[in-house]
Order: sequence, then C-alpha cells, then structure tokens
Amino acid sequence: MRKILFIIIAALCLSSCSGIDNIEFLNLKRDNPLDGKNNSELTNRIDLKFDNYTVYKDNNNDGIINKGETVELRVCLKNTGSRTANGVKATFSTTSGYVSGFTPTSQVNYADIPANSKKWADFAGVSNASDFYLSYYTIKFTVSNTTPVNTVIPINICITDENSNTWTSSFDVKVESTNAQV
Repeated sequence: MRKILFIIIAALCLSSCSGIDNIEFLNLKRDNPLDGKNNSELTNRIDLKFDNYTVYKDNNNDGIINKGETVELRVCLKNTGSRTANGVKATFSTTSGYVSGFTPTSQVNYADIPANSKKWADFAGVSNASDFYLSYYTIKFTVSNTTPVNTVIPINICITDENSNTWTSSFDVKVESTNAQV
C-alpha cells in the first residue's frame, strides 16, 4: 500500500513540474539542452538567438557554399522567451581567415520579434538606399580560393533590443566541394 501511495505522490509531483517554468517569481535558470527550454540568456522574459540561415545567392546558384564563391545568406533569429522583443538589431562578424569582404559591419534591423516567434531581417523601415540589400540577403562574404573542403566558418551574432539588453549567438557554415559534372 505504501508503494502505491508513493507512486501516486511521485506521479503527481512529476506531472506538475512542467508548470514550474511558468512561475515568474522563481526565475530559475534552466540548462537542460535535451528539453529545448534552455533559458540561460533569458533577459526580462526575452531570449534571442540564431534560428537558421538559407543561401540566398552564390556564384553557381547551387545553394552550396564552395571555395572562391561570394555568398549571400538570409539569417533568421528567434525569440524563445515569453515576451515580445522590441527594436531588435543584430551585428554579424566572423573570425575566419578564409573570408573576405564580410558585410555589413553595421547593425541589421529585425524590428520586433514576438514571443515564441522567428523573424528574418526587416527591411520595411529602411530609409537608406544602401540598406535595401536586406530585402534579399542579411550578410554577404567571399570564401577564399584556398579554403579546404569541409572547413567550418563561424559566424558570430551580437543581438540587442531597444532597452540595450544584449544576447550572443553563433552559427557555422561549411565549405563543401563543388559537384561539377562534365
């Protein structure tokens, strides 16, 4: 009988644990990468980070990053927090010696990103003609002709909101072999 009672109490406790995430006054840090609810950079119930990228354009239009190519990427950010992030901007950079012509070096506008949402760079409010590239790509760079196949190029992101909160994120792009056929 004690075992049954123990099992029932344990089951009740475990089933109610998922609700603990919503108790704001505790504001406990989570760090369990397996449950997808890591909020180690949660600031004012906002958590901004890299989501994904797509190759918008490359020299041979195969969507694969090869050595010697100039590549244009669209970069998507996500807010895994429970509150809208207002006035989001991101600055991109790389430390790779295999990359040249990395642009832009200025902040890229993402505008507002609602809670639990993803967003591509926002060009709607762009007034400067030189920033209209955002309607096509977010970042652009050239991969050196000497880059070995399978080289990983790190892209770092510094993200800010209108309240000067900051988050850091990153992603890698891989240089692959050209699948040329004669």
